[in-house]
Amino acid sequence: MVFGWARVLGGRALAGPLPGEADVVVFCAGAAGIAAARRIAAANRKAIVVGASGQVGGRCQTDASTFDVPFDRGARWMHHPETNPMIRLARSAGLDIVTAPAGQKIRIGRRYARPGETEEFLAALVRANRAIDDASRKADIACAAVMPKDLGDWAGTAEFLLGASFSGKDLKDLSAVDKVRAQDRNTAIACRQGLGALIAKLGLGSYDRIALEIPGNPLGLSHDDVIIEQSNSTRTALLYGN
Repeated sequence: MVFGWARVLGGRALAGPLPGEADVVVFCAGAAGIAAARRIAAANRKAIVVGASGQVGGRCQTDASTFDVPFDRGARWMHHPETNPMIRLARSAGLDIVTAPAGQKIRIGRRYARPGETEEFLAALVRANRAIDDASRKADIACAAVMPKDLGDWAGTAEFLLGASFSGKDLKDLSAVDKVRAQDRNTAIACRQGLGALIAKLGLGSYDRIALEIPGNPLGLSHDDVIIEQSNSTRTALLYGN
């Protein structure tokens, strides 16, 4: 499996050099494209994976440098650990799988919600979900159109959790039928090192260029010198110097 990158600027497609021969070209460097390329490689075929950005992972991108812990900028959670193949792949790659915290705290202004207020909020969520479920059995309609009108101070919070937080869409843009069909997720599972890190690790190879500026030319390099260093492991690199 070989990765290449292509991007479009001003209507022109720019791409790095790719091998001239391949059995299959996969136009996706996200989870789906990597899964397809792994299946192709398992069948003893050569695949080239072409992505529209300069990194593997698609919408799964882990930032491991800004903070003291990995931060997933895109997708984060996985579900159904009993059957999800990603769980097994993560563990075989030496990455840690953790369960999302079960408890949730609710803030009201500058304080945490009291027990009675938490019960009110949970009851509002149950009523809103029930209204969407009931509507989905009759017709396909926007979730926002069937939300209870008497949720009071919890209306906005309930709409956020059921809409944007759940699917990345506001309830006015979310189908009641689709919402109900998508609700069969069980315990949320995460990769401690980041879902983006897991997706990138599953891409069976990479070609990374690291630029180093060394003042004074201590290695005595000429233009376009290629330096190969003897190493006792595969943790090395080829130096292309100028």
